[in-house]
Amino acid sequence: MAAYCVPRDPLTWLIEGARRVLLSACTVALVSCGGEQSGPAAPVDSALAAGADSAAGPSIALDPPGTVGLTPWISLTWQAPSSLTSFTVFVQRGAGQAFEAVDAVVAGQYAQFLRGAAYRLDFPTARVRVRGCTDANQCVDSNEQPLLDALLAGLGQLTAQSFGGFFMGTALSADGGTLAVSGSHLPLITGVESLGSVAVYWRGEDCSFGGTSGIVGNSAPGTAVALSGDGDTVIHGTSSAQDGAGNIRVHTREGLPPARIQAAVPVAGEGFGAGVATSHDGNRTVVTDLANRIYVLEREAGQWRQANVIESGPGKSFFPPATIAMSADASSIAVPVLFQPDMTMGVHVYKSCSCDGGWQLVAELRSAKPPLPRAEDDGFGRTLSFSRDGNTLAVGAWRDSSDASDNGTTVNPGSTASGAVYIFGADDGGTWQRRAFLKAKTAPSFDQLGVRVSLSGDGKVLMAGACGFAANANGLRRNHRAGATIGPPGVDNSTCEFGGSGYVFEADGRGVWSHTAAAIAAPGEAAQFGDFSALDGGCSACGFSLSMSANAQGSALLARVRGASPNPDRVVLY
Repeated sequence: MAAYCVPRDPLTWLIEGARRVLLSACTVALVSCGGEQSGPAAPVDSALAAGADSAAGPSIALDPPGTVGLTPWISLTWQAPSSLTSFTVFVQRGAGQAFEAVDAVVAGQYAQFLRGAAYRLDFPTARVRVRGCTDANQCVDSNEQPLLDALLAGLGQLTAQSFGGFFMGTALSADGGTLAVSGSHLPLITGVESLGSVAVYWRGEDCSFGGTSGIVGNSAPGTAVALSGDGDTVIHGTSSAQDGAGNIRVHTREGLPPARIQAAVPVAGEGFGAGVATSHDGNRTVVTDLANRIYVLEREAGQWRQANVIESGPGKSFFPPATIAMSADASSIAVPVLFQPDMTMGVHVYKSCSCDGGWQLVAELRSAKPPLPRAEDDGFGRTLSFSRDGNTLAVGAWRDSSDASDNGTTVNPGSTASGAVYIFGADDGGTWQRRAFLKAKTAPSFDQLGVRVSLSGDGKVLMAGACGFAANANGLRRNHRAGATIGPPGVDNSTCEFGGSGYVFEADGRGVWSHTAAAIAAPGEAAQFGDFSALDGGCSACGFSLSMSANAQGSALLARVRGASPNPDRVVLY
């Protein structure tokens, strides 16, 4: 189901939106006689306006934009003379950019259009206008209207009421149209352990985000959750079940009885299900345990089997055990590795093959920084995300202390725990190498960039979680009101108590990456904005991005807002 779905009856939506707009005769008269502006708007773009003659005098009065519920659709209404018979919607995505024509559903003097990927707009300065043309191709532009209020109003939100007010984990489908969240039910009886559960939400027929299917498990809080790219399969791990032997449960959209899967030889305390990841079709799933093993499970004709087991090898351990990534095409696995006896961190990349064991270690990735004791390392490998084909991998290093001038090859402790993200890629021969070392603009201390990473399907857009201190650096597109800030910079904020944010990085056609956008909590939200999963006892309350949709442009971004008491947690879809 597409994240940006078309309403079942667009014309009905347009008419209903128009009925909500009440215009006074005075406003219409002012616009008609030129009271709002002194002349026609300048052509939006010479190429777009080619062949059109400018009409004399302002004749289109565009009303403030609205929204179609909590969806990415924006609605427009305007007043224009009957001589104008065709209309085109133009959007300026940010100050200083040209207005661009957008695809819109137009009916009379009403229209709806999709805003597109949120990170491509600067909410405070984005604007819209409409061009009307006569049958003789004489055209005039309307007044401009800001998009800020409509953009903020259209963000989808879900609360954690059914989980006792607290989310534990989330996963988003490739198209952004299906969401799985895990959480914990607060105990109803004193002394009884709360139960873990998973719920699935999807876009409804009206494009709103909220239809739900509850899946209640028998797990303890902290359930790991994975969602197939097609949104049809949900896997949640329960490493504490069965005396700590652990299991996973697999649910499908068809509503068949869930499959409960354990290791082929379950052993108490081994924690099967500590981490889970799955492919686009959900037919291959990887599961970690607490005993340095990766289990590869495969589904055929609805039946699951344990296909392979990958061992960490001597002198190594998979750590932290809850972290694992699989590419959407099921060809690649990445897992953080702790090397002994020096206790340094790295990442192993495995590729499926016809060799013995079914999987081959193809890369051992390391931080560019000299080896440091684990207590002092840069957090390299704690968070991972693949491109769709498994040939590009984002690796977070949220404790990195280099400043923005560092090229990733030398120690440059100019900005304590500012954080970083590495981009690695495989060449045509299968050799892996570092392609980018990314820092947030201004790279302030304790920003902890990389506490969460999420890569788009084509591997060209990255959303990385941070504390938010650099969220308002010059030149970044914003999802919030101008002047909105997060927390005082330069403060040791290891738990992100001043709030979280998401930073967007994009690669151009040459493969050069740059920091282009920032997202923080909307005005009035709780200070803390992000994912609160524990990360090796460190940054336990930071990071904006839980998921980016895996379509080509990562057009749906998922964030979590921690509600200030007594408000529940919320998930926000951008």
